[in-house]
Amino acid sequence: MLRAARFAVSTAFFASGAAYGSFGARIPALKEKLDATDAELGLVLLAGSAGAVVALPFAGWLSARVGSRRVTRAALVGVALCLPLLALAPSLPVFALVFFVFGVVASGLDLAMNAHGVAVEERYARPIFSSFHASWSLGGLAGAGAGGAAAALGIPPFAQFAAVAESLGDRTE
Repeated sequence: MLRAARFAVSTAFFASGAAYGSFGARIPALKEKLDATDAELGLVLLAGSAGAVVALPFAGWLSARVGSRRVTRAALVGVALCLPLLALAPSLPVFALVFFVFGVVASGLDLAMNAHGVAVEERYARPIFSSFHASWSLGGLAGAGAGGAAAALGIPPFAQFAAVAESLGDRTE
């Protein structure tokens, strides 16, 4: 049971990293699609940070109230829903709005999976938390690698994000 909990938390960290890596690798294609300047894109990307800041207090309260496991699962679904929507955004204002929501759910995921990781580490009675962060980094590498490969193959961001979203959805079952 303890190993299963550790694996579940590691999987959540990996999935979060993969979502970020996938998105990051496709920023140039999204910038081109939206016909954005560097300055415009930079400003619009602040929306994700704003969403994260707004969500943190609520995510902490919700994790304490209903449990970090449930919040982690729900936030993974939220990230999975937002990724394809980012690719579908028809304009910078819509992209900013979706990226704000992405920041909200990604922040909730980050807080909840870290809280859950702390609970699992306490049950282990030895330091294991760095392995969760390693899982996030490996997910980031996998997501960025897949995003780079998709770009090289001419696969549109929506198709890639939809595939990542489907994979993230599989992690919540």
